[in-house]
Amino acid sequence: MTLGRPIMRLAEADSTNQVAAELADQGAPEGSTVLAEVQTAGSGRLGRRWASPRGGLWLTVILRPPAERLDAWPTLTMVGGVAVAETVADLLAGEVGEGLEGSLDVRIKWPNDVLLNRRKVAGLLGQARLGGPGVEPAVLLGVGLNLNVDRASLPPEIRDTATSLSAATGHRFDADAALESLTERLDRWYGTWLREGFGPARGRCLALSATVGRSVQAIGPKTAITGEALDILGDGALLIRSADGRETTVRAADVSLRSG
Repeated sequence: MTLGRPIMRLAEADSTNQVAAELADQGAPEGSTVLAEVQTAGSGRLGRRWASPRGGLWLTVILRPPAERLDAWPTLTMVGGVAVAETVADLLAGEVGEGLEGSLDVRIKWPNDVLLNRRKVAGLLGQARLGGPGVEPAVLLGVGLNLNVDRASLPPEIRDTATSLSAATGHRFDADAALESLTERLDRWYGTWLREGFGPARGRCLALSATVGRSVQAIGPKTAITGEALDILGDGALLIRSADGRETTVRAADVSLRSG
């Protein structure tokens, strides 16, 4: 298995997930990847717009897990988050000076953000496709990584909470090398997920978590809870304990980290 091949490179796309969805519905093989230099209508979780100016890695990989693993597909977003976080750490270790490297902290914010020094540097979006006659179901794993993005090109409302590898380090990063590193990590972790389930990636999520052990606020369609994030469960859900001692399992929510 080799993710990232074949690859479709586009100068511009509304959304790589949308292009990948069309390819998946036409039977594109597992590993097929759509990469765009710019997205004009990139999307994130809960219907949010994802800013995708020139200088980032904006891509979607088509996965086709076997039928017996399909119910666990939501955990693939976190599996991808581990791959992205490790890729960012690899790129930083390879490109920046020893003194600077020690001041760069890479973390995963549940469920789909990668943070660099507490600012968002990457996000992921997983979407399932049901398939059809002669076409197997698919999972689209979208990745947005702010590689060489100028923070001034980001929308004003996120400039204080987002960053890029180049903005954080003062170094430019080779996009092709970053893409190769990312697809290799995705391939490795996806293979582990297929063989062993979410457990190994869950362990890495916990080790890199910016969320577990912190005071958080989770707001979702049917959820509004403030408390301490206790754990990431085996199905990828977040376990939160509120001030009254009640424990709540959260599977879909916007989670913010609170100070204190």
